[in-house]
Amino acid sequence: IDDYAEKLRTYDLRAEGQVNDYFELAGEYAWQDGGPFEGEGWWAQAKLSFEEAKFSPSVRYRYAALSGDDPDTAELEGFEPLTYGFSDYETWYQGEIAGNWIFANTNLRTHLLMATVDFSDSVTLTAALLNIQIDEPGAIGTTSDDFGNELDLIVDWQVSERFAVSGALAFLSPDRAAEEFTGGDNTWTHAMLYMSYNF
Repeated sequence: IDDYAEKLRTYDLRAEGQVNDYFELAGEYAWQDGGPFEGEGWWAQAKLSFEEAKFSPSVRYRYAALSGDDPDTAELEGFEPLTYGFSDYETWYQGEIAGNWIFANTNLRTHLLMATVDFSDSVTLTAALLNIQIDEPGAIGTTSDDFGNELDLIVDWQVSERFAVSGALAFLSPDRAAEEFTGGDNTWTHAMLYMSYNF
């Protein structure tokens, strides 16, 4: 694949718009070609925000589809994730468990429902529920495309102007594809504590 990397071309279209004070729509479509590559990925999102309400709650639904490679063809249809970016939780890293440890933003179809509240001026709470499916099961050696459901609970605390702390607790309940992929059916758990200091 390294010999072909210089032939990969990625084209991208992105749009977002504020419908009114509360409602926002956004989406993106990317396609890749060149050499053996024929990948594509897209997502669409609707977000409701109530910044004037107590705790400034927001909720959003997002669907993302990233192509997987069909092992029965010579082409490489799997979406190449390139360099990860970050604009909000569950964007590039789709799931604290699935996105960080299993999938590199390729061969995925995800439904996301996420809610955020500002508990105070310095503390934000986020809860995200993801349904994770495989675009091309054969690429990971499974017969099912149902991978599982993940719940992520995240706390962000801006301790001071320079110091911030984030904590995450995640649970992934495996479906048939995950059971075939790993050989087990136990619920996966993940905990993370992240601290940063800006000089």
